[in-house]
This record gives sequence, C-alpha cells and structure tokens, in this order.
Amino acid sequence: MIWSLVIYGICYIASLVLLWMYYKFVDTKKFENKWKKRLIKFLCLSVAIMPLVLLATFRFETGSDYYIYDRFYKLNEQHGVEYFLTSNGTGNISELLFWGTLETARVTFGSLQAFFFIASFLTLFIVILALDKYKNKINVCAGFAIFLMLLYPTSYNIVRQIIGVAIIAYGYHFIHERKILKYIICVLLASLFHGSAIFCLIFLALVDLKNKKAEKIRDFIIYTFVLLAPLLMPVVLDVFGDIPFFHKYFTVYDIEYASRWGLLLKKIPIIALAILYLPKFRSNIKWAKMYAQLLIMEVAACFVAFYSQWGFRIMYYMDFAQCIVVPLILKIENNKKRKIILIVAITLYYVGYYIYTFMIKGQEQVFPYKSIWSMS
Repeated sequence: MIWSLVIYGICYIASLVLLWMYYKFVDTKKFENKWKKRLIKFLCLSVAIMPLVLLATFRFETGSDYYIYDRFYKLNEQHGVEYFLTSNGTGNISELLFWGTLETARVTFGSLQAFFFIASFLTLFIVILALDKYKNKINVCAGFAIFLMLLYPTSYNIVRQIIGVAIIAYGYHFIHERKILKYIICVLLASLFHGSAIFCLIFLALVDLKNKKAEKIRDFIIYTFVLLAPLLMPVVLDVFGDIPFFHKYFTVYDIEYASRWGLLLKKIPIIALAILYLPKFRSNIKWAKMYAQLLIMEVAACFVAFYSQWGFRIMYYMDFAQCIVVPLILKIENNKKRKIILIVAITLYYVGYYIYTFMIKGQEQVFPYKSIWSMS
C-alpha cells in the first residue's frame, strides 16, 4: 500500500512540477506565430500529463471496472465494433465516441493499454484546457492538484464517463459567456462517451440572465429546490424513472446500500466555503457565481444518490467546480493570515479525502497499484 502511494505521489508531483514550469517559463512568452504557440502549448502540456497518462496506461487489475473494459476490448477484437450496437452486444448506439476510441486502440496498437492511453490522455489534456481558460484568475496547478485528489483515481474506474466529465468541464465557460449552442455541442459530444452527460443540459439554468430581477427569481428557485431536495427527490425520480432513456439511472437503492449521509458530509466543507464566498463572487466575479452554484446544486445531487443507483454519477460533473472555486478563493483572499489558514485547511481536507476515500475505504480499487509487469 505504501509503495503504491509512493508511485502515485511521484507521478502526481512530476506532472504538477512540469505543469508549473510550463506556466512559469513558457506560457508567459510572446510568440508572433499563433500556430507555433499552439503547437508548443500542446507539446508542453502533453509532456506535463505524461507521467499520469503512463501510470494509467500500464496498470493491471487496478480500477473497479478494469475487467469490464478488458471484456469490452476482447469482444470488440473478436466481433468488431458493430457488435456493441446490436441487441447481442450492449445495444448502446448513443455512446459512439467511446466505441470509436476502443476501435482506434484496436487498429493502431492492438492492446487494451492503447485504449487506456487514449482515454487518459484525452481526459487529462481536456481538463487542463478547461482550467487554462481561467489562468489569469486562478492557479492552474492548484486546480489540477484538486482534480488529482478528487477525480483522477475515479478515471481508473468509470473511464468513459470521466472523458465526458472533462468535456463538460471545458464547456462550462460557454455558459457564463452565454454561448449556449457551443455548450450544447459539448454536452452532445460528452454524451457520445457516456449517456449521463445529457443531464448537464440542466446547468444552462445558470446562464447569466442580464436581468437582475429574473436572476433573483432563478436563484430563489435553485436554492429552494436544493433546500427541499430531501422531500422532492422521490417524486422527481418517479417521474423521470418512467421515461425509458432515464430509467437505468433512477433505479431505487436497496435500503442497506451505500453510506448516503457520509457522501453528503464529505462534500459539506467545500460547499460551505463556496457559500461563504458567494457574496464576493456575486459582486466582483460574476462568472465565479456559476461555479459556486454548481457546488450548491451538488447537495441536491447527493439526495439523488440517496434514492437512485446511478445518482452519484451526476455529482462527478459538478465536482469539477471545486477545481475552479477553491483556487479562486485562495487568489482573492487578501487577508494574509486568513489565506494561510485556508491553504493549510484545504490541503488537509483534500489529502484526508484522498486517503480516506481511496486508501482506507478502497473506493475505485486504485490501491494497491499493480502494473502489467506485475502480471504472474
């Protein structure tokens, strides 16, 4: 277990240092040719994430769904991608980009590791591009570090959904920029990796309305819904559960399944922090309000997980907001003593969250780490 932590730690630190070096020494330079700048950016960011990509690529029996993807790959190898689009396969024609990625891995390098490489590279690269949109407002390295604590281990399990999460994360800036069509395109692309991404259309409710009265009414409805979520969720889920497309996402839990309140309690510290700084966001940084509201809405998503077998998956799309909100809070906090306290408290929170969730509870089965070279 300790050696696994050392391996993860070395790769985490290596990627964060390389990312810091890019933003410190390369991104600040001026380039006359914009295509040259884009090429250098692509190469530098690719190098920065490579330790993490290779770690995910060469794993063996690491990640809850490892053998599910192993089975998908072998079935694809035997029958071709068309198999998955029939009733004999998964019958899931909607996730074409996922099956396309699987097929690309087969025809290029002919191994499951090629699929993990492509999936991990796409996820991490898109996440950094999403953070890069706010590089003048937040510390990108801090945001990426939070992603590594929260969602990188999860990418070893729900591989295709995490690609969708990354695409939605990139699309969030289109909401506060009022580029609705571009956000919808991001949702559709994400849903071609994992159908649950279609739920993210609901986040269009957070668009800047340009009308203070209308915005106050919208905010009142959102906060009221969050407060009443424990009472409303059974009714809402019954309604959506009758719709064929949503049925599989709204299966009722068995009474003994999952530590539901623990799920909510783990989220409360960061959600409370977002609420505390919400007035400052509202008055000074309007786009940040959207991310804070995403975290507040996660309370309602927690209650979805109380009743729905797949409800917790909706929360992954909201979790990314922490990667923006937390570094922004640290950036705008002017009181030096308070900032130091925040840095220490937030660091302890995420380290504690990582150790408890992934090491002690064994969630996502990323500990112990095993590589393909440890195969007997």
